Amino acid sequence: MKFLTLLPLLSQVSSLIPTVTIAPGVNLPMVNLGTGSGQKGDVVNATLLWIKAGGRGFDTAYDYEDQTSIAQGLKASHVKMTEIFITTKVPCGSYDEAAQHVDDNLKELGVTATDLLLIHSDQPFSPPYDCNISETWRALEDAKNAGKTRAIGVSHFNVQEMASLTSKPSVNQCSLSVMHHDDVTIKYV
Repeated sequence: MKFLTLLPLLSQVSSLIPTVTIAPGVNLPMVNLGTGSGQKGDVVNATLLWIKAGGRGFDTAYDYEDQTSIAQGLKASHVKMTEIFITTKVPCGSYDEAAQHVDDNLKELGVTATDLLLIHSDQPFSPPYDCNISETWRALEDAKNAGKTRAIGVSHFNVQEMASLTSKPSVNQCSLSVMHHDDVTIKYV
């Protein structure tokens, strides 16, 4: 059976996808379309197909260079943005760099705010040596206070890095597989 023939059935999936509360009033869908596969494909149509299949969560990042295509797909879908959950990530750097990346993400996604904003570590299994975690975190806190995101967190951080933050992250988006899992870090948030 072809996938496209299943779309009418799958369109009801969004109400079946469980969510987890990550901050007051912020419910993250437990299944999201991850757009950073490293493949330069037809992101607009992938976005539309995900929405037609009932998906409402999107996980993207400044570094993926596909946010304008996601915005095009979201606009073409005619789904209300209040039904969409957008996670995006900014590279770790200085305060000014992080604040600029936040604004660039919003512009590329065509939104005034995201649901979840993360510091994106470019070295998933080691500390981000070339960044200022505290300054980047402060930029995320300021973005949240300014209404540019509803929740903030980190991606691929260890316990020591999370403990250095001035507030507790809503999530730590980390790798979990049969080959790699850090139970101490996973339990931290």
